[in-house]
Amino acid sequence: MRRLLPTLAIAVTVLSACGTDGRYAALDDIPSPSAAPAQTQDASPGTYTVDCGRNEGRHLNADNVVIAPGQPNGAHHTHEYIGNRTTTHTSTNETLAAGTTTCTNGDLSTYYWPALRLLDRPGHDAHAPGGGAHGNTGEILPPARVVVQYTGSPVSKVVPLPRFTRLITGDATARTAAPGGSGAGPPADATPADKDPAAPTPATPTPATPTPATPTPAAPTPAAPTPAGGDPADGGPAGGDPAGSAPAGGDPAGSGSVSSAPAGSGPADGGPAGSGPAGSAADSEDPGGGRWWRGGAGDGGAGDGGAGDGGAGDGGAAGVGRSGAGGMGGAGAGGVAQGAGVTGVVRWGCEGVAGWVDRYPLCEGRRVVRGFEFPSCWDGRNVDSASHRAHVQFPASNGVCAAGTFPVPRLRIHVFYDVPAGRPYAIDSFPEQERDPRTDHAMGINVMPDHVMAEVAGCLNAGRQCP
Repeated sequence: MRRLLPTLAIAVTVLSACGTDGRYAALDDIPSPSAAPAQTQDASPGTYTVDCGRNEGRHLNADNVVIAPGQPNGAHHTHEYIGNRTTTHTSTNETLAAGTTTCTNGDLSTYYWPALRLLDRPGHDAHAPGGGAHGNTGEILPPARVVVQYTGSPVSKVVPLPRFTRLITGDATARTAAPGGSGAGPPADATPADKDPAAPTPATPTPATPTPATPTPAAPTPAAPTPAGGDPADGGPAGGDPAGSAPAGGDPAGSGSVSSAPAGSGPADGGPAGSGPAGSAADSEDPGGGRWWRGGAGDGGAGDGGAGDGGAGDGGAAGVGRSGAGGMGGAGAGGVAQGAGVTGVVRWGCEGVAGWVDRYPLCEGRRVVRGFEFPSCWDGRNVDSASHRAHVQFPASNGVCAAGTFPVPRLRIHVFYDVPAGRPYAIDSFPEQERDPRTDHAMGINVMPDHVMAEVAGCLNAGRQCP
């Protein structure tokens, strides 16, 4: 009995800590979802799911080839990878194309995000860069399952995403970039996490809204691009997932937080403050969990919110707004605060439970789910840009891409974890971000062979569930 007392005391301490830590959300705190948004007759309603495993080979490093190529340990935290097995800070387009992959369809793309750790025991990297040396302590918990899925646009057909396009979602500096250093309210979604998204109904899109930032490096132009379109209507889950268990998307009225940040307010990955360009909250190495960041002049001006976006425009007086019915996010439009300057949609949920939060959920025996949703409006010219974001942006809340941009397949990644009940957990982050769940993020480089990407676009445009 005496031997059991220390163990019981630790368990009680852990449970108490989770219950009182503001970074955690109880299962009952996950908001109810709203109806899925509508789509038009021109939509590309298909889905294409890629099986890339769950990093069984334990490909981990503290590099970031998108933001800090050539710089070892440039992320200052540990990333977990699927897809291309060769990805490091030394990777180039050529080495990635010559690499091998964990994806069964020959997709050589690299997909990565911060490691998730159990905090009540030391990790293997307690003194290593990216781990304890950068304040990221704990035992890395491998994913139980990963779903990679591409979806189409609710208002138009999509064109193939060019090979070697860099993609980012989220903001690694969301904690310190947030007004007052804290978030305002959890985003939620449209359908239960164990079901496919509800079938959308037709709607009439409005004209394209913001104009994208001027892109930089030149890249191939697609043949005969289609008119500007937007993101898939359902907004979150890997719908079409064979197991049907990926969490659903869609932001219910009034549930999602939208914030403004000054141009260049966030540090680059491991770099100095102020390096982010105008129009993004922080073109930092990593995307922000569950919050939608916008920067640049005019953000928060009257009219951006319609009926509900923060009340008086985007962000309201306090700089933090909520998507309301008819406002940004529409009636569950993917939980995405849309348009130029949005840095990402990253959310947390529990398998089998409808809705998302921007905190670490306590899932009471269910799997914890991280949901990453990437931008899908390409500038038609570039595979990268100075900010690593301007060349591919998020669509407007009605799914329409900005003038001069083209809808491309929209990448979604859902990562599932078997977090033992009562044990505290957190993702890796920059030290000053204190492992805040809102700083979650993901990145990727599209290295799909051209014929595979053409197959993806064709599947989405034809409305098929592939493979």
